Amino acid sequence: MIPITKLKFTMSLLLLIAIGCKNKTEQQKIAAKTKAYTAVITKPDYDSLITTPCALVLYPTMQQINKMKKEDGEDFFTIVDDNQFYLAGCQTYLDSVKFKTIVKDSKGTLAFKIANNQLYKLKLGSLSWSIILFDGKTKPHKADITMFDDDFKSYIK
Repeated sequence: MIPITKLKFTMSLLLLIAIGCKNKTEQQKIAAKTKAYTAVITKPDYDSLITTPCALVLYPTMQQINKMKKEDGEDFFTIVDDNQFYLAGCQTYLDSVKFKTIVKDSKGTLAFKIANNQLYKLKLGSLSWSIILFDGKTKPHKADITMFDDDFKSYIK
């Protein structure tokens, strides 16, 4: 005959093993569910998503300005004056037609969701002192800031 203390110990051990197996099964189920959800989530390769019509006004970053100063020398200040003049006129026009405007540094990548649910990605690094028009239907358009009124009217319908 088995002594009662050994019997209690054996029963307790079997109970713990049974509970442990059940908990592991539950843990495996939770892990499987978690994997299913995390497999769907991915980090996008763009900084922001634009889905509605707008004008994106881009200005250079300080790093880009410093690089331009070195490259353009004394001409840099003339370039800045000209670009600021044209962009001010563009922004006045955009305000007059009450068109949504986003002002941003020209760095990073933006994605535009066009009418057929496709994404059009645009790297902004080389677009200092620029305006990108987006009508929400077709791919974005880099506007001519020297003839902005006409360019806006031909792209935004």
